Amino acid sequence: MARMCAMKTREGEVDIDDTLVERLIAGQFPRWAGLPVRRLESSGTENAVFRLGTDLVVRLPRHPGAVTDVEHEQRWLTLGPRLPFASPEPLGLGGPGAGFTWPWSVYRWLDGRSPVVGGLEEPGLLVKDLAAFVGALRRVDPVGGPAGCRGVPLATRGDARGHRRVGGPGGHRRADGPVGGGAAPPGVQRAADVGARRSHARQSAGHR
Repeated sequence: MARMCAMKTREGEVDIDDTLVERLIAGQFPRWAGLPVRRLESSGTENAVFRLGTDLVVRLPRHPGAVTDVEHEQRWLTLGPRLPFASPEPLGLGGPGAGFTWPWSVYRWLDGRSPVVGGLEEPGLLVKDLAAFVGALRRVDPVGGPAGCRGVPLATRGDARGHRRVGGPGGHRRADGPVGGGAAPPGVQRAADVGARRSHARQSAGHR
């Protein structure tokens, strides 16, 4: 029986299963046809992810809002030579077919595991490696890069994804959506307050 991806969380989300991936691969990348396909469990809501054989991974957008990310990833995930550690390498760009109407990607699989608190023998090494990776990434010229929807003040969040809006100090706001009404959780609100104060401090310094 075909296995469906995680439960739907967005309007317009489509059904994607291993059988669909097998048909897409066979029709567009015959050199990989016949490799076993296995869905990966993921907490992500943008893409459906499948292992393809032992060395490949397939990513397909799950809803219309994730489609433009395919082009961005194909372009910007070619930074490997400028980074100190391996990063996902695009190997193929698929197109509509087999009833799937959006572009999708095939990448080289990277073995690894997510770090968990208490599960690392030398967490300091991970900190150093992460700092080196972030430093190298920040040296990449971002001109022409896609606009990001993250890395912005929390007080500005509250878009179509249904995130709860939060305000600056004393400025709690609410937003309708799947999350529902009510004040933001204390931790989220504290983070928003800190961001608002830092933004205000920078603006004040600029007027001195």
